[in-house]
Amino acid sequence: MPVLLWYPGTPPFARAFDAIKGLRCGVAPLEPRTVGPRMVIAPRAEFVPRLIEATNTGVIRSGSFAVTSPQRFASLVRAYNSQELLDVALDRLPASLTAREGMAGLQIAAIGAAATSALVLGVADFDVLEAVSLGILWLIFSASVMLRSMAAVASGAEIRTSELADDELPSYTGVVALYRETSVVEELVKAIDALDYPKGKLDIKLVVEQRDFETLGRIVDLRLPARYEVVVAPLGKPQTKPRALNIALSTTRGELVVVYDAEDTPAPD
Repeated sequence: MPVLLWYPGTPPFARAFDAIKGLRCGVAPLEPRTVGPRMVIAPRAEFVPRLIEATNTGVIRSGSFAVTSPQRFASLVRAYNSQELLDVALDRLPASLTAREGMAGLQIAAIGAAATSALVLGVADFDVLEAVSLGILWLIFSASVMLRSMAAVASGAEIRTSELADDELPSYTGVVALYRETSVVEELVKAIDALDYPKGKLDIKLVVEQRDFETLGRIVDLRLPARYEVVVAPLGKPQTKPRALNIALSTTRGELVVVYDAEDTPAPD
């Protein structure tokens, strides 16, 4: 039986390596050498038997590649190609539709005009300013309550789905953006582990900011199984939840995607 080589981290990935495609397929070419493996393969569990069969039958020569775990592979790709991944994540939308460039001139002018008007009104009659402010806040709150109430009472035709075998179910990617969440991350993981769904069909991505050492350390202590991937968001601005989610969404593997907050406790069913 051919012996599979383990990838220790050297030689480095090829310079022309496409990080996004590599993360999605788990394959990366290595810098050319006269001897040794030419690529790294990080097979997910369902593909391991196929890889072994291809090696045994000679379809793939065992010495031409090295293997590593999907988690280590993703960590190496993100460590050495962080800027490329960040650029792909942030360039999904035109700059005018994102907060990447900060507030536009019109937005700054509108806020300045509102602040000036409030100052003038406050100096002239503070009671009127207070009443106007409370009225605006009340309208915003009422609109929020009305929207939630309409969603709660909305009903449609009941959809009955047929029973599916485990191998027929779609795969899910679950994305969770975490920032200073050491107190809740363990409970979140327990809730996700309790989901009544085939574990092999789950691709869970925990997105943590690079400087959030406390949350990163807590996740490492949990020793999470292979279905979890820790995505370290590189430093950059704006440091927002949409930015963190975009970084993870670039490499989702699931047919369907669900987003959780750190404080969420998804129901098992």
